[in-house]
Amino acid sequence: MSQNIKDDKLTWNPREQPPQLEPVAGINTTAELIPGMVKESSGWDVYNNEAKKVDTELVNDWRASLNSLLLFAAIFAAVLTAFIIESKKMLEQDPNAVMMDVMIRFTNNAANGTHIPYIPSDFEAPLHAVTVNCLFFASLSTSLVAALASVVALQWVADYDAAITRGGSSPEDRAKRRQFRYTGVISWKMGEIIAALPLLLYFSVILFFAGLILWMRILHYTVGLVVAGGAGLAGLFYVPMDLLLRSSHLTLVVSLCGRSASPNNLSMAEQVAPRPSSCP
Repeated sequence: MSQNIKDDKLTWNPREQPPQLEPVAGINTTAELIPGMVKESSGWDVYNNEAKKVDTELVNDWRASLNSLLLFAAIFAAVLTAFIIESKKMLEQDPNAVMMDVMIRFTNNAANGTHIPYIPSDFEAPLHAVTVNCLFFASLSTSLVAALASVVALQWVADYDAAITRGGSSPEDRAKRRQFRYTGVISWKMGEIIAALPLLLYFSVILFFAGLILWMRILHYTVGLVVAGGAGLAGLFYVPMDLLLRSSHLTLVVSLCGRSASPNNLSMAEQVAPRPSSCP
């Protein structure tokens, strides 16, 4: 019997595929998918692995949202600047009109044989020019504020990610550090602040379209109606889509936070995690 087994091993064809090993039940293979996860040898390791999954999804979601916000703010500011360059001219006196007044006064003096000095009249920008430029500059300021706030929020996210991934002396210490940071994020409404930043850009876009519609209606009534109709259709399409995406995003965040704060995951950390005393 032993001789037959030995002969079989010696006559094995190396071209054949080796037998596939079945995964052993009870081994956590998902721990290898996310860097920083460790083998679950204790309750603290279980908490750290589950917290790592939640933190990775939250940080990636925040970064993607803020990066897209910065990209849109940059493109929108560039487009808005081109409109401001043209609209700002309405606040200045037309040099051609000034030259025309000078020529008329010179012609009258030559025809009448008199010498009346030319006194330029005071220029006052029309109300519609002031209104359009106020709307455009307010829109540009709001978009810049949104971009600046996004940069600050990205720094918050980077600090939070670095703090929760910084190793501790033991799994228990890492769990305490993470719970302290996570509790600080919840207390300081970090997720709500990041979610509210797009509202600044929405307000900026509304100001821009208001100024553009007013400007176009002054230049040509039909063009103003076309611009107003296009802006209205865009709003009717975007608002329901945004509400749908926000509802799905809120469901995801609630599920992630609920999973992170479940009794099985926080039963140990809640007993030792101190309350945050400063912004994370």
